[in-house]
Amino acid sequence: MNNSGFTIIELICIVAILGIIITLTIPNMKFSYGIKLYAVQLCSDIRHVRVKKMTEGKDYKIYIDDNFYEIRKGIKTIKRVDLPKDIKIISNYRKKYINFTYRGAPVVSGSINIFDEKQNRYFQITIVPASGRILLKDEIFE
Repeated sequence: MNNSGFTIIELICIVAILGIIITLTIPNMKFSYGIKLYAVQLCSDIRHVRVKKMTEGKDYKIYIDDNFYEIRKGIKTIKRVDLPKDIKIISNYRKKYINFTYRGAPVVSGSINIFDEKQNRYFQITIVPASGRILLKDEIFE
């Protein structure tokens, strides 16, 4: 008899090998997208405030705290973003405000880290001093 196909032993071996491969790759894919979401959102909001300051010339700024940030126009809060309890904003700014000149340069330059305390990882947002460019390091630092 010439039977073609796989035996049950061969199928069990293939399933076992696939299981091992999947088990090894899932921890690497188990990255919390929440931290990246908040980092991209904050970066976008900083760029938005910069453009608003350049086009309208009003007093737009971002107030940064450990658990939230706010976009403000003068003393009025336009937008507030609350972070989950395990995600923190760590800034090297002496003041809690990020604001720009009418040409788009930051008043005070520096970097902001969005830190995930659970996974001990962070994204870094850097504001370039002379040009005012806002850069998001699209890497996960441990």
